[in-house]
Amino acid sequence: MKFTWQHLTIIVVALALVGTIGWFVMEDGGGDGPKKLWFYDLNTGELFAGDVAELPPIAAPSGDLKNFSGTPAGVLASVIKIEGDEAKKIAFLQAYTPDAKQMIEASRQSQGGAPADYEKIMAGTMVALPPAKAGDPIKWVAMSSPDGYKITMAMETLAGGKPYSADLP
Repeated sequence: MKFTWQHLTIIVVALALVGTIGWFVMEDGGGDGPKKLWFYDLNTGELFAGDVAELPPIAAPSGDLKNFSGTPAGVLASVIKIEGDEAKKIAFLQAYTPDAKQMIEASRQSQGGAPADYEKIMAGTMVALPPAKAGDPIKWVAMSSPDGYKITMAMETLAGGKPYSADLP
């Protein structure tokens, strides 16, 4: 088998996934990392800052998800800043299934206990492209799936070949 750029990209994405999951499993994301991340309000389409330790979906400024009482409307937003462009761009959205969220929370509380089941957490880590406008339907897929891989690579397309960096509140 010949090693290609696609193989390298898959390896980098896999390492990013493990790092992201590890970040959320730690109680507060470590002492030196960011304290806030961008979250996206599914009702309004607006970004809002949330604590790095929160596991999406979380409470959003607009309240519960419309037509789904009891379901928080805030999901994690992967936001980038493209060199030469002042506007923030939302590359993709991320949330956890209830089972994955429960596993992460249990892992946080069991200091010195059994390690988290990262495969199940990865399978329960869902991603989606941001909707064209607030309220449009969103198709969530597992981040570890081929469609999830394409969504997480949306940053490359958004940047159009220009350098970009993560944007934090």
